[in-house]
Amino acid sequence: MRLGVDDGLKDPDYEYRWINDDRGRLEAKTQQDDWDIVTDPNIVVDEKNNSIDTRVRRVVGVTSGGQPMYAYFCRKRKEFCDEDRRAKYEARVARRQQMIRSQDSGASGGIVDDPKHMYVPAEAQSAIATSPELRRIRRA
Repeated sequence: MRLGVDDGLKDPDYEYRWINDDRGRLEAKTQQDDWDIVTDPNIVVDEKNNSIDTRVRRVVGVTSGGQPMYAYFCRKRKEFCDEDRRAKYEARVARRQQMIRSQDSGASGGIVDDPKHMYVPAEAQSAIATSPELRRIRRA
């Protein structure tokens, strides 16, 4: 398990995820969202106070410049994750309702009934091309 971590680093009040440090994704999640990078208290900084990275990370690939790409172990409070999931769900439901409303309004002359915007299978293309009446409807 390349991305396994010690269970002692986990808190039951948080959800955990590995986030790749790729094209600003880590910065976006940690600065614009509520994710925090987990640090390992078992990593000891030496007496000369050299900068040793205590963040939990693993090499997961190589960047386009040939440098190692890291994934950082991050956490977010469960209630924040639940709020995010609820917001995504509500947005999905709203989109679905909008699609249903637009299809319902299409039955009374909206874009759904417009021949220019209808899907025509390839098998039917030749029939439309040979029928003068269907060609007229298609051009309308």
